[in-house]
Amino acid sequence: MVTNRADIQSYGCPVGTLTTELAKPGHPSLEAAGGLFALSRTWLREQFAQLGYGEQADELAMHVLAFSQGVATLAHAFHG
Repeated sequence: MVTNRADIQSYGCPVGTLTTELAKPGHPSLEAAGGLFALSRTWLREQFAQLGYGEQADELAMHVLAFSQGVATLAHAFHG
């Protein structure tokens, strides 16, 4: 998010936007697009596990994903 800050402020999160647009018509590629979030979730979960959060790792990963999507949406809304 930090690296792509200007683009996210101007255009929003590309993964979030793609997933949202594919969800509207119930597109068959929605599951594949959601897989991009699953990759991020898995990576984040592993990072939290390595930091010693064990059973909380997945919950923390989901929190970071939800937070980052909210930040991307608000940044886009207020600075785009």
